[in-house]
Amino acid sequence: KPQFVLAPIATHRSPSLFSFHLISMTVKLLCVLVCLLFAGVHAQYSGPLPSFPSGSPWQQDISSAPLDSESPATTRWLEENGGWGFGRLQIDYSIEVLEADCDTPMVSYVNKPDWYEGECDNIDAVPMPAAGSLEGASSWADSVGCSGDCHFLVHNTESNLLYEGWDCDVQVSGSTPTQLSCTCIVVWNTDHLYPSNGRGEGCTSADAAGFPISTLLFTPEEIDAGSIDHAIRFILPNSRMRAKHYAHPGSHYGGPSATGTAPIYGSRWRLKQTFDDSSFSDAARVLTACLKKYGMMLADGGNVALTGVSDRYRSMSWEDVGLGPRPFDSIVPTDFEIVQAYGGNPSVIGRDPPEGEGDVCPGNSNPTCRPTADCTLNNIPLEDSCDGSGGSSPPPSTPPSTPPS
Repeated sequence: KPQFVLAPIATHRSPSLFSFHLISMTVKLLCVLVCLLFAGVHAQYSGPLPSFPSGSPWQQDISSAPLDSESPATTRWLEENGGWGFGRLQIDYSIEVLEADCDTPMVSYVNKPDWYEGECDNIDAVPMPAAGSLEGASSWADSVGCSGDCHFLVHNTESNLLYEGWDCDVQVSGSTPTQLSCTCIVVWNTDHLYPSNGRGEGCTSADAAGFPISTLLFTPEEIDAGSIDHAIRFILPNSRMRAKHYAHPGSHYGGPSATGTAPIYGSRWRLKQTFDDSSFSDAARVLTACLKKYGMMLADGGNVALTGVSDRYRSMSWEDVGLGPRPFDSIVPTDFEIVQAYGGNPSVIGRDPPEGEGDVCPGNSNPTCRPTADCTLNNIPLEDSCDGSGGSSPPPSTPPSTPPS
């Protein structure tokens, strides 16, 4: 019969040869672990998403805030004119929020040819973690040639600068990002209490209303903890939003085309306290409780109404907490009410183009509808505390507005 030879070979190894093989195996194992670490296994974020100081609108409790005078007419208008995008209050989970620190490589940033000059920030570098991707992609390499919104969201948790880009593309060498380019990129200082008009009157951001995106997303960890302590990002089709209008803390509008009492960019919607959510799952009731206390803020144009963060780089998944994309199909616009605009300012801000200007409107994100100076940037400190990181330096154009009391 044929004999097995593994045992005799092992039996006759010398101690030095055995030690050599043991050391070799150990080194190989360490190499594998290091490679896995830098491949992104470490990118399992469990902490909260970026937040701003107390007094910011994003964390404002609106459970007893007074209603906007047009609230009943506006919610009814939406219900009678198509309702939510796709006709349902659906949740999108495609946007990544990545974390960086002062050791994260700063990668070259270049504006796209149709960059929104005057509204977006002039920077030359952005932090890009080794493991990451644009919205809807699975890696930096998969992000090359991205089409669509292609948001880029990275929060430096040491410098407290939040980098948010829209319509972005990536260049890579192998799997390593070497350049980012966007149609608009802005840098938020999460230590700063912004005035009631955010980055400045008529100024956009990576979302058309001028909001920070990351702060208005929600995570599986928040659902698991049973509490979301901030407002939620909310979007509608532009055809169902009022043309040439926005409300504070919004500072801009995209391409809305509706008339009458249609919803407006920047408005804040609160689920009615009388809404009965007893039939929903525990996970869904965490969201309904949030919508009753903090509400949802109309931030951008699109079809999927609510936005939770992608779980690709999170420590928990949406499956872990039992929350899918469609727990709220039964909720209709008139289950909500709209509260007064932030900071005591008029609920609706906008204008028709002066005679002779044609179709020129302030803050419209369509390049064919853009005056030469439609954005008045507030003077926001954006110094990067990370030594040698490059940072950002958008030129301030006006003194800061007074924050709301």
